[in-house]
Amino acid sequence: MTGIRQTDNGYEVEVRVRPYPKRHKRFGADATEAEMLTWRQEQFDDLTAMRQALKRATAPAAPVPVPKAPTGTLKADVEVYLTEKLRPSMDPHNKLQARRYLRMLALTDLGRYPRQAITGAQLETVLAKWERLGVPPNPNPEGRVRVVPAGPIAPDTVNKIRGYWIGFYKAMNLGLGLPNPAREVPRRKPGEIQNRSIPFAEAVSILDHVGKSGKATKTQARLTLVCTLGMRPCEIKRIKPAKHWNKHEATLFVQTGKGGKPRTLPLTDNPRATTALELLERVNGWGNFTSAPMAIMFHAAVKAAGLAHYEPIVPYDLRHCFGTEAYRKTGDLKAVGEFLGQRNLKMTERYVEGAVSGRVAVVGAAVAASTPAPKKAQARKRGKLRAVK
Repeated sequence: MTGIRQTDNGYEVEVRVRPYPKRHKRFGADATEAEMLTWRQEQFDDLTAMRQALKRATAPAAPVPVPKAPTGTLKADVEVYLTEKLRPSMDPHNKLQARRYLRMLALTDLGRYPRQAITGAQLETVLAKWERLGVPPNPNPEGRVRVVPAGPIAPDTVNKIRGYWIGFYKAMNLGLGLPNPAREVPRRKPGEIQNRSIPFAEAVSILDHVGKSGKATKTQARLTLVCTLGMRPCEIKRIKPAKHWNKHEATLFVQTGKGGKPRTLPLTDNPRATTALELLERVNGWGNFTSAPMAIMFHAAVKAAGLAHYEPIVPYDLRHCFGTEAYRKTGDLKAVGEFLGQRNLKMTERYVEGAVSGRVAVVGAAVAASTPAPKKAQARKRGKLRAVK
């Protein structure tokens, strides 16, 4: 029998369950087989229980499950929309902004409730707070690092956020016949056109102070294209030099960006832009780039150029400087809009506000110069008193 060995004086029973030492017991010659098997089974059960307890004590801790948003909440619906129902044809820049503003909405107290339980008044409260204090920083910036502190947002940005929320509810409620509470948020009236440009010569001087090494950098080249060609940063990311840059004819084809118009820009009389393109080709600076390093180096260059009194100013304002200077030199609003790739001339008016303000003063001075001066009033001749008879 396995585990039972006969000796000169009787029997010896052994039990072994690893990793524990072997247990054994001697029985006399008159011991019965049932007695020995009973003892062996008891020891085996005891050792087996000890081994199982040891496994439980040394087993790795089970991974803590990541808490997920309850099904049916606004937070869960936002993730479903962004991963499954966001339009593939949407501009990449607009996709990034839609993800940002929808996820920030989901992080508010409204994210705990079902989306249909949220009213338009509650959405308006959140949007009004953002309009007054700025959109809070996103804990998951998705590659974006805020350099300038958050501040009040413009009416156009408020309307854009409202549009993203309307699109979210429209896609999630498709075919359900449910109301869209985001449409109850009142649309903001566009604010007065503000001049965001600075004198073009000073804008160009900022480019000379970009970078601490004194050598030309990729960031300096990109800012140069914004300032001297009026290109959007998202358009610079899409440049494919072999396809878009015609060195023989000195032209650059610009793909559409942010709903703009594709266009071909001349480079013949623009040595700064040509040098910037050559630098990007030499250091292979084509393709995608993040906005944070550009903003950091731009603000440092503004300070180094002695133009800190223009703050707050952002890299995109260099595009406004180009539009203002182009309109000041040509006076053709439509041609400036075509060069900037804008489909709506009302948007172009925002870019040329600085030049328009200057032209208003010139018009006033010109009309005043052609207006004849008023005649001097002649002194009235007084008659003499007659004697009364």
